[in-house]
Amino acid sequence: MADIAYRSWSLVPLDRDPTEGRSTLASPPQMANVALDPGGSLVFELADPSSSTLEISLCTTALSAETRQSVLVYTANGVENFVCLPTSEWTATQDEMNMTFTTTASGARGTMKLHLPEGPALIVIGVAFASL
Repeated sequence: MADIAYRSWSLVPLDRDPTEGRSTLASPPQMANVALDPGGSLVFELADPSSSTLEISLCTTALSAETRQSVLVYTANGVENFVCLPTSEWTATQDEMNMTFTTTASGARGTMKLHLPEGPALIVIGVAFASL
């Protein structure tokens, strides 16, 4: 399994239609802690989208992840026309004050979107992608 870096990430604070939602100003690949509210999305431009099957890891604070619902995964070739990807069930592992959720998705393209449809806000402290 090889890690896949991302060129940039951005936040869509309220993504009413995740298939069409556009991202805000792109940020450099160093991701800071982000509060992802219900209805919001994080968008990632992958540096090398050569593998269509990815393992996605979403690291959060454990406190914000206590009653977590699944995060939806979308993909696109650019910044529009996202399609929802089928994923394996999200698995959770806790490491002291952090919780990491992991899933696999097939059919990934150059841009990935993680959408939080409902539930309480999630404090995201990191996202990683790896090719399978």
